[in-house]
Amino acid sequence: TLRKVVLLSKVVTTAAGDTANYPTAKSGSRNGARFSARFNSPRAVCFVGDVAFIADWSNHAVRKVDTSHVTTTIAGTGAAGNSDNAIGVHATFSTPCGIAIDSNGYLFVTEERDAVVRMISPAGIVSTVLPATGFAGMNGIAVHPTAGDVYISDKVNHVVRAFQATPSAPVPAVSPTLPAETWAVGQVGVSATAVEGTRGVGVFGSPKAVACDPSSS
Repeated sequence: TLRKVVLLSKVVTTAAGDTANYPTAKSGSRNGARFSARFNSPRAVCFVGDVAFIADWSNHAVRKVDTSHVTTTIAGTGAAGNSDNAIGVHATFSTPCGIAIDSNGYLFVTEERDAVVRMISPAGIVSTVLPATGFAGMNGIAVHPTAGDVYISDKVNHVVRAFQATPSAPVPAVSPTLPAETWAVGQVGVSATAVEGTRGVGVFGSPKAVACDPSSS
């Protein structure tokens, strides 16, 4: 299910998901109204206003929950795979686990099993923007809200990687691919807990999520 927490009142509600047998929610892959929809191990969520986009891990799909709490599948067939397609629901994903959106409405999705980054355009076109090269456990992803730079947590290599976008067209250019990696924080293959320091000194232990604020932190 997708839960909502109102920060001021601390009230928790279900935004989407089948809670008929609460507290045991039903898993599955079903679109529909607020309490009819079903998910299967949703791993990450990002927002545009009050619209949520969800990486539905076990359903190998990307789901959308609109302002009326209606759930639809915008990309993925439900079967595991790695095929791109001009029609999102005809493309295949393999364990999507991280999701972020840039200021132009392009969604970026990390796949844990295949260690690739996929992009979904506002028109629903799915393409692979970062192939499986040098990654071992891709998880979280974030996009800088103004610059468009992309940050990825690589849990197996114990680093956070950065890909600097171009100002005019961050990634969705004619040939959609992420630019070369510009830097990484952490030490590749070295795991530890709470070792702080500069970029080549600090150490992470299996980072699984990443976020970016407007000040580039």
